[in-house]
Amino acid sequence: MSEQLTSQSRSNESGITRRTALRGAAWSVSAVTVVVATPNIAAASGGATGTGGASSANRQGNNLEITSSLTAGPVALSSIEAMVTVSFATVGPTIASTSLKGQSQWKATGKTDFTATFTLGSLAAGTNAAFEPILGLQNASSVAGSFSIKYTWSGNVDGDTVGGTFTKN
Repeated sequence: MSEQLTSQSRSNESGITRRTALRGAAWSVSAVTVVVATPNIAAASGGATGTGGASSANRQGNNLEITSSLTAGPVALSSIEAMVTVSFATVGPTIASTSLKGQSQWKATGKTDFTATFTLGSLAAGTNAAFEPILGLQNASSVAGSFSIKYTWSGNVDGDTVGGTFTKN
């Protein structure tokens, strides 16, 4: 009997009992199942999907040159919009102008003090569109800031119009 107590004491000294280990294993299996099941559900929906590529910015005085891209999934995307939002470390700087680098398919369609909107008609399934806006900033030559890009679109899946969003920070 003292031998039994000693082995029980040892298991309790380590802080892990068989029951605790089994309970943890049961939760682990459930978590793995959920993680594995989620992509299958997304793929089965057949939605119009898109993915934003790596984004970077280069500051040239009062110009902020952004480089990014959008890739369509297995369904063509249409009515595509990219909204760039800029935030600054201090009050005062704003977006003064917008333009696009090179021979871009995108069109500048609007701006406020802190957002710039661009549109792209459509993007064929599985293709990629470079997105390289240039934001002319006012009162911001030495002010730190950050930006994000929100892509939105629609697509046609089995006769139904579906939409999607991808935000890149």
